[in-house]
Amino acid sequence: MTDGRLTAVAPLPIRGPVFSAGEPGLIVESVDFADFYREERSALVGFVISHGASPPEASDAVQVAFAAVLPPRWETIRDPRAYLRVAALRAYYRSAPCAAAVVEEVPEPAGWSPPLDPVEVDEGARWVISALATLPWKQRQVMAWYIDGYSYAEIAKMLRIPVPAVRKNFSRARQALQDYYFGQQREAG
Repeated sequence: MTDGRLTAVAPLPIRGPVFSAGEPGLIVESVDFADFYREERSALVGFVISHGASPPEASDAVQVAFAAVLPPRWETIRDPRAYLRVAALRAYYRSAPCAAAVVEEVPEPAGWSPPLDPVEVDEGARWVISALATLPWKQRQVMAWYIDGYSYAEIAKMLRIPVPAVRKNFSRARQALQDYYFGQQREAG
């Protein structure tokens, strides 16, 4: 920082381990923090949005999650993708506004621009987000994790529920989403 303006700084080559699923403790490759951030940030924001956050809330929660895993912590995380999803959700839940706290919109300071490109949400993603919002909470969680590419066993581990409960919630969520889709189709004519 010179004359009061921020200058761009090249990211540090921070690497963390990726452990083998078959052999606990066996490191199979190292993941660069900056690369991981660039590759996963948008997907992670979308994941938090699928749990009910607005895009700005999701973006804030993702920033908090990434900030929490900066070195030396980054090197100790066994599954960065899953870990950051849980951390971002927790950050969102901790910061979710309560009904009693009403804050008027605060204008942006002159010359301010967002630090990153906003997450683009296409029409299909908007439909999925609105459809997920109709689901009961546990079904919504299971479906959001499933859409993000996790297996039943991985979802069960993340949500700390048995695999049969994941299957049951997934099945009910899928049926509810089909009903929602066909209801939308009937309304459209």
